[in-house]
Amino acid sequence: MKYFLAILLLLLTATCFCFSSEKTLKSASEFDYPPFCIVTKEGKADGFSVELLRSAAEIAKMNIEFKVGPWAELKKELREGKLDALPLVSYSKERAEYFDFSAPYLVLYGGVFTRKDNNTIQTEDDLKNAEVIVMEGDTADEFVRKNHISNKIITTKSYEEAFKLLAEGKHDAVVVQKLVGLLICKKLKLKNIKLIGQSEKGIIKDALKPLGRELKGFEQKFCFAVTKGRHELLAKLNEGLLVSVNNGTYDRLFDKWFAFLDEDNVSVLYIFKVTLITVAIVSLFLFVIAVIVLKKQVKSRTIELARSKAQLQTILDNTDAIIAMYDTNSRLVWGNKAFFGYIGKKPANSIGSKCWELWGFERCCNNCPVIDTLKNGTFSMKELSPDNQKILAFKPGSVAYKISPGKGC
Repeated sequence: MKYFLAILLLLLTATCFCFSSEKTLKSASEFDYPPFCIVTKEGKADGFSVELLRSAAEIAKMNIEFKVGPWAELKKELREGKLDALPLVSYSKERAEYFDFSAPYLVLYGGVFTRKDNNTIQTEDDLKNAEVIVMEGDTADEFVRKNHISNKIITTKSYEEAFKLLAEGKHDAVVVQKLVGLLICKKLKLKNIKLIGQSEKGIIKDALKPLGRELKGFEQKFCFAVTKGRHELLAKLNEGLLVSVNNGTYDRLFDKWFAFLDEDNVSVLYIFKVTLITVAIVSLFLFVIAVIVLKKQVKSRTIELARSKAQLQTILDNTDAIIAMYDTNSRLVWGNKAFFGYIGKKPANSIGSKCWELWGFERCCNNCPVIDTLKNGTFSMKELSPDNQKILAFKPGSVAYKISPGKGC
């Protein structure tokens, strides 16, 4: 709502305040991180994580739009506040310095992929002098550098590019979250690539269990992420995520995007229980903690604002300036003591009255500066006197109005 604050000293100065409606959330998807984030043939973002974030936003009554782009660029844009949230960000202490994370909605593990004719790479130690490919800015990129996995790290814009290079005989290995790697190999029909430590029991066991000694510690807790300090937005997304789990949306999306896991007579429900029940419990716990912390912050801020408001009220009531606040319909919203003393009326009988009614007029002034400012949204200053306003004759002297538009609440 827009307001116009008028300060009359026989000089009247005004400032306007307004509430802005909530903007559409800006999010994005990387090019190829199946089945979490993918790009459709039409160039639109899709995938399990994209749909899950869209659901959480809708539950929180927020509009959201997605674009697509390279992961390193999207991560940079979120950090700079150009994006509001991302659907798929793996938690790490390092990233927590510049992102705030939702409760994790899935925990998966990383792996090493090589060509099938490569028998020299069997463990993490064998990667030391190997040429290792990772996607720029990915958790795998951060992992291999932090843990000094290899002395020769090659980065690509996407994992599809990384696997194509490996399949063509270039470099030695790709380090990536296992499920993503297996799906890309399937999509690109790469027959000469293998996952180190792969069992004979199929994709379920290989994708959802820890690799053990091969890449110890490469565990990915997938979360939503927002720009650091966006606590209110994060609380809304956490709430939306929790409701999505409870109302069956999570199960529906999981069945849709992870249907390929239903092999070897192992049900999706069993996989869901084994891999996600613990995460759901942790999510609920973290959500409750987040709500408690947010409530304390809101309470503290509310008390601070109330104190500031009381101080401002005291200042305004003890000034000789005549101050009034009107809405866009020229109705009185608030006035200080000097204002009500000047017009000779009580607040209870004045709030909601038209500006000219307060002054005892039957209509608004000719060339009213308040009306001009409302129409044009620009600064307006005019002197009103009995010479140019017949309706002003009941008061001696003249009144100079200064009206300026602004925003606030």
